[in-house]
Amino acid sequence: MQYTDQQKAEFRSSYAERRRRQIIASVPVIGFMIAVMFTEDRAAGTILGLPSQIMGPAFLVAVLAILAVSFRNWRCPACDKYLGRAFNPKYCGRCGVELRA
Repeated sequence: MQYTDQQKAEFRSSYAERRRRQIIASVPVIGFMIAVMFTEDRAAGTILGLPSQIMGPAFLVAVLAILAVSFRNWRCPACDKYLGRAFNPKYCGRCGVELRA
């Protein structure tokens, strides 16, 4: 499908916003994982000072929620297909629209 220059600019702008949201969603998870590595006390069975019976399921729920948000967010603005695992693709693998200049 042929797009106008204005549509292409909107696709690039939308993709930049989606990429920004993707990064923002990833930062807390990475920070939490680093905090867990340094504060886990296996002898006491605690993570960040809370019992692992609470933190384990809470972390699982948080990760699943972020994955769901990420799966919905990380889509091509033109064809709405999932962009896959690539962090910063230049083109959509499905429709070929340019995502970044």
